[in-house]
Amino acid sequence: MDRDIAKPGLDTQEVYARVRGQVRRLLDRGVPRAQVSFVLAYVAAELGLVVSNDPARVFQVVLDALGQAAGHYANARQAEPGGEEVLERAPAGVPIH
Repeated sequence: MDRDIAKPGLDTQEVYARVRGQVRRLLDRGVPRAQVSFVLAYVAAELGLVVSNDPARVFQVVLDALGQAAGHYANARQAEPGGEEVLERAPAGVPIH
């Protein structure tokens, strides 16, 4: 991608905190979690496609991020057994692969 999240000067933790704060506000307003997840994934792909010279790489980057998130989630679930949350369904018309 043209803009690498690992560039010096970008405080990645601050970006995470701000996005998570916005997500929390949306959830607090009653927006369904599946809808928020879908929109975040959509915006990630859309942003990558807009700023990248290599659209095929965008999907690799987005999928890598999803894989890392899944790994962190799985590790956290193993560290704290029990209390598994039931995931919501995707918004109507959204294919799940």
